[in-house]
Amino acid sequence: MKKISVLMVCRHNICRSPMAEGLLKHYLKEEGLDRAIKVDSAGTHSDMVGVRVDERAGKVALKFDIDLKRRKSRQIKPKDYLTFDYILAMDRANYQVLLEESPAECHQKIALIMSFAPDQDSLEVPDPYYGSVAGFEQVFSLLDAAIGGLVKTIAINLGEKIDAVKHSK
Repeated sequence: MKKISVLMVCRHNICRSPMAEGLLKHYLKEEGLDRAIKVDSAGTHSDMVGVRVDERAGKVALKFDIDLKRRKSRQIKPKDYLTFDYILAMDRANYQVLLEESPAECHQKIALIMSFAPDQDSLEVPDPYYGSVAGFEQVFSLLDAAIGGLVKTIAINLGEKIDAVKHSK
């Protein structure tokens, strides 16, 4: 089985992308695909490198048995563009940064995470940082929809057949 790698990307790597990373790892474990797929997250900006995940993101994820406590932020590195198969931005601003900073031959790897979510009105995952816990819960819900579609896509690329996945809430 070919190993696939996925990198989740937001601005600072303390809210959205760690939540997406945790959700994807959770789903992959449930589907028995966790050993076939490497998952990581990063930020496009360097001003919060080494900072732990936002406490509100951690609390929301923990409600679904997803532990983000050990995660520290990092900035995307030039080698990431070459080594990851999927580089998924949380919003258009970060998507644009990724396109501008990556080699042209890597552009096909870069997408908006919400492009994997069926029946969603927006391709953006809003940044909940300056809001309340309710904003983090909304982000978790949006990411949950996208991750289900992403897992299906990855499974198809791996030649695996899986049932439709949706996190139980």
